[in-house]
Amino acid sequence: MTSLTKYIESGRVPRGLHILILPTLGDMDPDLLEEWRTQTADCSTKLMGTLITQAKRRMDEQITKIEQLTKDLEKIANQQEVSNQLVKMEERIKNKEKEIKLHKAHKFNRDKLDYEHGRIYTFARKYDIARTKDVSKSGAEVAIHHISADDSSEIGSSADEAPQNKSDFQGEMRLMQWSHHPLAKIADMAEEAEDEAG
Repeated sequence: MTSLTKYIESGRVPRGLHILILPTLGDMDPDLLEEWRTQTADCSTKLMGTLITQAKRRMDEQITKIEQLTKDLEKIANQQEVSNQLVKMEERIKNKEKEIKLHKAHKFNRDKLDYEHGRIYTFARKYDIARTKDVSKSGAEVAIHHISADDSSEIGSSADEAPQNKSDFQGEMRLMQWSHHPLAKIADMAEEAEDEAG
């Protein structure tokens, strides 16, 4: 909840909440794509607000349950025993909170780099996408090349490669269609498995 609020305040969208769709009408006009990108980013921000509202509601429900359970426990258990257990639980919660905060901070900084390097939609996968045909046409052909790297957030993320104009942005938006390609799903699954293993 706090993490999403931080994203909204910074005007950024986390990777998992980008809306990766393109207009089906009209050509790949750079002005259209720029406006499209702005609108989808606004939608993502509104969705983050919805998630925050839901998280607050669930948190309030959980707090109420915990308070009731604590009262029930105090009625049937020795006060000293309850106090000892609560201290242990608080320590475990603090450790977990610290772990989660570190993880969220890492993801926030990673997403910050996506914005700084112009990789908002084409953030570095473990794969580099080489287009062999205009993806605005049906039956687009794409090829992928595996890239070895220790940190996927650093792959191809040099400032020199950041889109500098609408033409570059148009290419970035076209690459969004890669997300609908079967091979992209395999690449995503492989990356998720590596993240979970790490």
